[in-house]
Amino acid sequence: TLAAVAAARLGGTPAAAHTILSQLWTIASLLLDSLAVAGQALVAVELGQGLPGTARDVAYRLVQLGLGLGATLAVLAFAGEPWLPLLLGGDASVYTLVGAALPVAAGVLPLSAVAYVLDGVMVGAGEFPYMAAAMMGCSVVSAGVLFVGQERELGLVGIWVALAVLMASRATSLLVRV
Repeated sequence: TLAAVAAARLGGTPAAAHTILSQLWTIASLLLDSLAVAGQALVAVELGQGLPGTARDVAYRLVQLGLGLGATLAVLAFAGEPWLPLLLGGDASVYTLVGAALPVAAGVLPLSAVAYVLDGVMVGAGEFPYMAAAMMGCSVVSAGVLFVGQERELGLVGIWVALAVLMASRATSLLVRV
C-alpha cells in the first residue's frame, strides 16, 4: 500500500514499526469483520422482504456494536502496548516508534469498526457503485494527508494519521448513505 511504501522510505526501523502496527490493525479488522458479515446478511434479508426501515435499524444497531467492539479493542491495544516487546522481541527503537504511533492507530479503531460494519451493510444493500465512488474520494483525501505528512517530515505518526483520515472519511461517507 501507499502507507507501506511511505514507511519503507523512512528506513528499516520505521518500516518494522509500521509492520507491527499494521498486523495489530489486521487482527482487529478481522474481529470487526464478523459484524460486517452479519450486516451483509441481515440487511440483504430485510431489504429482500421489502423492509427498508428494519434494515436501517439493523444497520444502526450493528454500528453501535461495532463502536463498542472498536473501543474495546482500542483499550486492549493501549493496555497491551507495554508487553509488545516481551511478546515479539526485537529492537527497542522499533517499539519506541510503535509507542509513538499507537495512539493514532488504536485511537481510530472505533471509527474503523464503523467503516467495516457499514461495508457489510452496503454490500447487503447492493450499494457497490456508491462504495466505489466513496472509497475513491476517501483515498484521494488520505493520500493528500500522507503527502503533506511526508513534506512536513511527520514520520510514522504522519502515516498513521493519513490512515486514520482514510478510516474516518470512509466511516463518514458510508454513514451518511445509510
